[in-house]
Amino acid sequence: MRRLFVVSALIAGLMSLSMPTAWAVGRDTARVEGLRGTSSVRTSNSASWQNLGGELELTVGSTLRTSQDSEALVSLPGDVVLRVAPGSELEVSRLDGRDLGLRLQAGRVFASVPSQQGGSSRLELQTPDGLALSSGGEFTLEAGDKTSLRVISGSARLAGQTVTMGEASAQALEVPAGTEAVAQNDGNDPDEEGAAPSAKGTFPVFAILGGLGLLGIIALLISDSSEVQSK
Repeated sequence: MRRLFVVSALIAGLMSLSMPTAWAVGRDTARVEGLRGTSSVRTSNSASWQNLGGELELTVGSTLRTSQDSEALVSLPGDVVLRVAPGSELEVSRLDGRDLGLRLQAGRVFASVPSQQGGSSRLELQTPDGLALSSGGEFTLEAGDKTSLRVISGSARLAGQTVTMGEASAQALEVPAGTEAVAQNDGNDPDEEGAAPSAKGTFPVFAILGGLGLLGIIALLISDSSEVQSK
């Protein structure tokens, strides 16, 4: 009996050690697990900022803002962990089980999205210039004049109006470990470039040629009519 009790205690201890803290958060909540310095939070039902003194649950619509001398550790469902750097503003926009969506308005975050058997979490981090997506990897994302994504391990995808990585350039690029990609809004309007201006430029030419041709036909008809009358 005593042996059975010891074995059960060892199993319970190993399970508690292997279970990450992030599993403690609910399906639709995030939690500030660690805090250094001064930070503030704004909930979905309040327009004012409140000083954050310790651990706090963040629901959809809540925004976390760290000062220049602070950083925060945020746990999300599915073992996903975010370390929010000083001078950052992070909004929780979607928490649907393992489908997670946040908006990094400014600053920098380090994200850890573990790959798991049976379905990994999917993390989306939206910035003013781009969107970073990962279903397994560790990376840093910085938002400012441009969006910069650097992958440490695993992989992530960066999408935006203009994404560059080395010599490659596209609207979306897969970013493997050890590489960095940058997304930036160049401010160009695609409707005012490319094929549209060409069409606008060629229209007056054809219109002029068509008008001249029509005048020629009218002049020819008048000339033929005059010849008939003279005969």
